Amino acid sequence: VVIGGHGMIGKEMQRQLTDYDITYYTKSELNPLIYGHIEKIKRLECDVVINLACEKKHKSLMAQANVEVPRILAENLESEILFVQISSDYVFDGRKFEKYKNDNETNAVNHYGMTKELGEIAALQRENSMVIRLSWVISENNGFAERIIYQLKTYKIANVVVNRYGTPTNIKDIPNAIIECIKRPTYRIKHIAGPDVMSWYHIAKIIQKRKFPDAKVF
Repeated sequence: VVIGGHGMIGKEMQRQLTDYDITYYTKSELNPLIYGHIEKIKRLECDVVINLACEKKHKSLMAQANVEVPRILAENLESEILFVQISSDYVFDGRKFEKYKNDNETNAVNHYGMTKELGEIAALQRENSMVIRLSWVISENNGFAERIIYQLKTYKIANVVVNRYGTPTNIKDIPNAIIECIKRPTYRIKHIAGPDVMSWYHIAKIIQKRKFPDAKVF
């Protein structure tokens, strides 16, 4: 079962994981914040529940979506069900000049990261649970890459900072990576990230060269 299954990652899972028996729930179909839906959660019959539900834009909603939802799921799922909470590299402060390991100490520096960290804590209170942190998800249809594509296509130019770094992860690599994490539950906290550390400027240049060779990135 995937909760929040019609967002960016959920849709990619639906496109790729056709050989798996997975039910994807929208917010209206199964919402842990609605009291009447808690009974549905208690009656779920499955091997794994993956929580993709997340709020990143609206600060006033972050605590409910990023903390309360995983808490409610952790407390109400049947004990034999593996609960997988999808988290973020925002639980770290970004000051480390190498890749983070799953046992590195968290130190969120903004409200979103703090709520994701609290969501992890809530999930891991449950014995049969796992946290998977995703690093800088790149998709042409959402987020940073989408904005760069729009600027290059519309204005033939994009201004990008050069001193912001991360480990970009192609959204197309995430569905099967999640499945592999679940198949190998050696550690309760796992990281999914691309192979290379890059700056925002570097990513923008790659997009420009591949799609808009006549445009410019500054």
